[in-house]
Amino acid sequence: METFFNAIKFSYGRILKGGVIMGQTYDAIIIGAGMGGLMCGNFLARKGWNVIILEHNHQPGGLMTGIKRKGFYFDTGDQSMEDSGIIFPLLKLLDLYDENEWDNCTVRYIIKDRLDYVLDNYENMAEKFCEAFPKDKKGITNHFKKISDFSDLLNEIRLKALMPNTSEGIKRIVNFIRFMALNIKNFKKAKELFAGKFDDMIKKDISDPEAVEFLVSMGYPEQSMFMGVGALNCHVNDYWYPKNGIQGIINKLADNFKALGGEIKYKTLVDEILLDGKRVKGVKTNNGDEFTSKKVVSCGDMVRLFTEMLPQNIAKPEYIKKITEAPVTEPFASVYIGLDIPQEDLTKILKAHHTFYFTQLHRNDISKVDDPDLHSRGWIEINAPGVSCPELMPEGKSAITVQILTNYKWMDNWGTGGDDTARPEKYRELKNKVADDVLDMVENVIPDIREKIEFLDVSTPLSTIRFTLNKDGASCAFTVDPDKSPFAEGPYPFRTPVRGLYQAGHWTYWPGGVIGAAMSGKMVASKMISGRFSDLTDRIYQIFH
Repeated sequence: METFFNAIKFSYGRILKGGVIMGQTYDAIIIGAGMGGLMCGNFLARKGWNVIILEHNHQPGGLMTGIKRKGFYFDTGDQSMEDSGIIFPLLKLLDLYDENEWDNCTVRYIIKDRLDYVLDNYENMAEKFCEAFPKDKKGITNHFKKISDFSDLLNEIRLKALMPNTSEGIKRIVNFIRFMALNIKNFKKAKELFAGKFDDMIKKDISDPEAVEFLVSMGYPEQSMFMGVGALNCHVNDYWYPKNGIQGIINKLADNFKALGGEIKYKTLVDEILLDGKRVKGVKTNNGDEFTSKKVVSCGDMVRLFTEMLPQNIAKPEYIKKITEAPVTEPFASVYIGLDIPQEDLTKILKAHHTFYFTQLHRNDISKVDDPDLHSRGWIEINAPGVSCPELMPEGKSAITVQILTNYKWMDNWGTGGDDTARPEKYRELKNKVADDVLDMVENVIPDIREKIEFLDVSTPLSTIRFTLNKDGASCAFTVDPDKSPFAEGPYPFRTPVRGLYQAGHWTYWPGGVIGAAMSGKMVASKMISGRFSDLTDRIYQIFH
């Protein structure tokens, strides 16, 4: 019945003027149907709010989308996700969690002629790494013991679902007390975990330069200690794949939002935040449509919000400088490959859902933007969604997505000269070059792969920009380097200088990623529902900002 009356309200609120939609009024407008926007929308709609999500892509997901090409399914951004005591509890609050719909993924590391290991536990990992790097067995053993100790803390938080903002009512208060007690009990460990860089920890623990070079090369450059430990813990204990693909869980969130009375408009690019003085009054799209609300949540690129969608004088110059000069996370190039290999055969070859293949011990210097062979070295991640869900593939076939770290500025911005919308012949030539270089590496894991290819395509940072609008094709919002991130030490930049305009998504909850986006969406929704994000509190915020 509530959905019916919302539909009537929507219909009578629509006024057409010269083909442009005017005056559609909502309790809240959300910009972006990624994980952050969908979580925020679901929790608002769950409380009866009349909410619309405006998404410029043709489907929901942002960096968590999946595509079908010639019958093959590929994940285009995130290839699996960690729970971290955040994702599953939030899905449970929305009655969307079913443990049978999730597969606990395995991860394989390969260094040619040195290491080939499917991760199982830290004790065995230390033993395998000692065999690969025998010059400092004591340092390596102690290092992984330390990682294991840190992981114990993360896993206790995860398994007991202690994150306060993932629960409600009295349980939230109880979890907050338990969460704080756990951190006080483990104060020294927690302080070390949340301070410093993972690279520094490796260099402190291990003396063998080859082992140091390799361990430092894994993951993002200059990542925080929390990010590095969290990634390893994820690969060992907490890596999950939805059995209907990444797009499947996103569609489930989108469908639930609509079932609660929410509305999603796709292929709708918000160009402008409409203001009444310093108060938000709605948004305007690139085709001139206007949507009205006193509450707007932007879940897209924070830099674009402040430099393109809002008046230039709305935020202080030092704030604009802070976010525009901060580097973003390194992007990926992805090669999508459909194979004439039965899924069961490919699973036997790969031995894991995710396979990391390292061509060298040291980190690939992706700042060498003029090097045409940039993608012929470093590490690749081979992801096979059919390991968890073979039904996503054509009968008797399989598929992989291969990702490699890259640089948005490589070869004069991928042959475009800086025009993100251009696709000249040089761009296609560079995509083919990347595919060829990546296939050379994949052949070390899947022999004779070229003979089995039925479909191949390449996405670049420009593809990411096209579908997500993320600055420079960033794979995870602002940099994970705590020394360079604008919000590594907080506070969460959920509020803005505009009353009623808020931010969620991975740009706001450092170090971003799936859990950051999801958590921010829930937190912003909760604050709006409770009244903590109100006209009065926004006025107070403006006084100090």
